[in-house]
Amino acid sequence: MTDQKTAAGDRLVVAALWEVGRLAYMVECAVAARLPSPVTVAQYAVLHTIVSTEELSITQLAEMHEVSQPTMSSTVAKLRERGLVVTRTKPGDRRARFVSPTPEGRDVKRECDAASSPLLNDIAAQATGEDWRQIRQSVTSLNRYLSDTLSASDT
Repeated sequence: MTDQKTAAGDRLVVAALWEVGRLAYMVECAVAARLPSPVTVAQYAVLHTIVSTEELSITQLAEMHEVSQPTMSSTVAKLRERGLVVTRTKPGDRRARFVSPTPEGRDVKRECDAASSPLLNDIAAQATGEDWRQIRQSVTSLNRYLSDTLSASDT
């Protein structure tokens, strides 16, 4: 009986994780379709983070967005080429590059917000505020566990 309960629980977990993955993919596709060209979802996410925090290192951005440092460097380079961010070094640590938004970057972020807000508002209306708080708490907890587990397996 325990094996049957475990198997049923495993199927439920896999089904739930599959749905979370599908949801994330569908939202990303829907947002991407609404963003002003040529902004990608990854670039918008970085702009959103940078505008909210003012300045972060590429390493910090990579960690926050759960991507490799080379991937984040490439995303930041594309934003820099378009004049949406600037990078600089800090005295005493010339290897680390810090990223800040330009006025143009802030404008593009606002355009992206305006383009994606109707969709995100429609999605938000599909559940109550309490539902969203519980979903966020559960997903954040799972993300933290997986991030810690993956970090531990790297060492």
